[in-house]
Order: sequence, then C-alpha cells, then structure tokens
Amino acid sequence: MQYFARLASLEGIRRLYLSSRPYDFVDEMKHIFIACKLFHLEEFTVRDRICFLHNFFMAEMVEFSECNERDRLLLLAVLDMQVVHKMKDAISIPLFLYVGSITLALLVRKCVYFSDETLSLEIFDRWNFNKLQMIPNFVETNLKNLDIDKTGATDAVSFNAAQIQITDEVNYTLLQRHFLLAVWVIFDKAIRAQLLSGHELQEASQYIEYLAEAKEKAGIIMGVQDDVPMFKHRMFAEYFAACWLRQNRDRVKQLSYFRSRSYWIKETFQIRDFFDRLVLEESPGLLVGVVGLCQVVVQASGHQHHAGGAGASLSGSFMQLDEVKALHPKHLQLLKRAVKAFEGTIDQSKLDPAGKEAVKRMALEQFMGRLAEKKRKAHGH
Repeated sequence: MQYFARLASLEGIRRLYLSSRPYDFVDEMKHIFIACKLFHLEEFTVRDRICFLHNFFMAEMVEFSECNERDRLLLLAVLDMQVVHKMKDAISIPLFLYVGSITLALLVRKCVYFSDETLSLEIFDRWNFNKLQMIPNFVETNLKNLDIDKTGATDAVSFNAAQIQITDEVNYTLLQRHFLLAVWVIFDKAIRAQLLSGHELQEASQYIEYLAEAKEKAGIIMGVQDDVPMFKHRMFAEYFAACWLRQNRDRVKQLSYFRSRSYWIKETFQIRDFFDRLVLEESPGLLVGVVGLCQVVVQASGHQHHAGGAGASLSGSFMQLDEVKALHPKHLQLLKRAVKAFEGTIDQSKLDPAGKEAVKRMALEQFMGRLAEKKRKAHGH
C-alpha cells in the first residue's frame, strides 16, 4: 500500500484507481492517501437478484429452461422470498451470490418437481446458507466438471458406483494439493519452511511446475505467475489454507507465528474465521451463541475496536476495550453478565481446548466486524 501511495504522489499521475474487497483496506486507504474517495458497487435489487437467478438456472438446468415463463418467474419469486433472503448481507457480494446460487441449484434439482409443477417444503428446511456450506459446494461442482472434462465421460457415467469411488479418491488427492498450494500462496517462505515438511515443499513445488507447464488442470487455479499459483479468488486460497491448518493443528500449536501480532492482523481475518468455523463445525449451537453475544455488545457500544491476539480470556478481552469501559454502569453490568455467562457455556462444553479457544476468538472477531459495520452505517457509507 505504501508503494501505491508513493506512486500516487508522482508528478503527472492525476488519479489512481484501486479495487478491494469491502473488509480489507478501507481504513488503511483513508489513512495513507491524502485525498481518498471510496466508491461502492450498487447492491442488487430484488429484480436484479431474480434476473441473475433466472439467467443462472437457464444455463444450468434444462428442466427449468423448458418451463413456461410464468412458472419460471413464480418459482424464482418464491425462492427469493423464502430462501435467498437468508443470505442476508452476502447477496450484495457478486461472488457470494454466484457461489450461493450453485448451492441453491443443487437443492432445486432435489426438491422441485418440474413435471407436476410442485416443490417440496424440504428446500426451506435444508437451505442453511453459510460460508462452510457455500464454498465446499462450489469446489465440489468445479471438481465434478473437471472430472468430466478430463475423462470425457458424460454426467450420467460419472454417477456409476465404481467410477464414483475412483473419482472420490482422485478428488481427495486434488483437494489435498489445493490445501498445500493455498499454504504456499498465503504464507511467506519463512513460515512455509516451518509449517511444511521437506516432502511437502517438494510436492508443492513439483505441482506448481505441472500447473505452469499446463500439464495439469486444477479446477479453481487459473495458472501460475512468478511461481505462485493463481486461485480464481483469494477467498478460496484462504479457505483451503484454513482446511490445511485444521488438519495440522498440532503443527500450528507449536509455531509461535500463530500467537504473534504478525498473524493477528486484519489481512488474515478470513483465514482465522474459516479456521474457527471449521473447528466448530460440529457445534452449530455455539456459533449462534457467538453471534447473539456480539449483538448484545454492539447494542451497548457504537465504536470500532481492534481485537487482540489469542490467549486472553473472553471477559478480560472485552472489559479492556476503551469503548466498553465508557459504557453506562447499567449497560456495563449487563455486558459483564452476558459475557461471563457465555464464557461459562463455552468452558462447560464438550469442545476440546482448541475448539473453546476458537469460540472465544470468533466472539471477538465478530464483535469487531459488527462494530465496524455499525460505524460505517452511522456515517452513511
């Protein structure tokens, strides 16, 4: 970012345009650039969403394309009202809407009976939009298309029992390579040398060569640039890296980097968020509790803060925040009771120590995100 700031100050350069994900560099841009103007893409309206789903389903589902226009629009309206709105803020992000549509298409195929123009109410119960549902479904679809492309098999043949077993084994190996390459992309050389074994480093290097020479198709990796695999979107690299960290938690615990300030920065937020969600995947009730606690806290405080690293108790971390200290005494007592009760629930749960730590980290991370969002809305951004 400092480089871009120097570039913008050069004589002859009138404007410098940068694009960023909403949660990445906004504050840093405001601080570094003297005259910084931020522009946001207009969010999709209901009409935009329905048009998007219409075009997506027309391209992906023959049954849908063969329906009459009235039935298509009726189905889309029902889905938008009863299903898509559960995506909440994510529907304003084109990538999320696209990947969420892939998941929705899978459910439509299972729950909508086009021949007799009916649908099963199961579609409303099974739709539970979250990142851990969305991204794996997207990856699975890409791998399936890659399998068909490689083998030349038809979609029907790909469901043969013997072929499924072979395909699953191949895809598992391919996924493990994605995990490895994501670690290569996300972490610098020094951290990789501590995280990965010599065999893993050699395997990653060899696979990158295959990709660079176009000997291997990797589905959601577009190619290689300067010996760095180029994922279709950084979020996929962050998700795969989090998957690798989850599989290798013993190594993570031993590496001081993951307890240092270098790791606890906003640029690694998505990795930490994915990692915590993966650890807590078997305890969805606690995830709901995290969000509920954050909502209580945000109602009592309206300022952004910066969460600290791991290791501190949840109540201790909250109480050290300046904005929390400034609360009205009644609100402060309410907050203390809420935080302690929630922390007690965590400590009494059946989660292992890593899981308990993940819940507490998520509470702080979600708190920070919700306060930042409230601050942006208050300032009309």
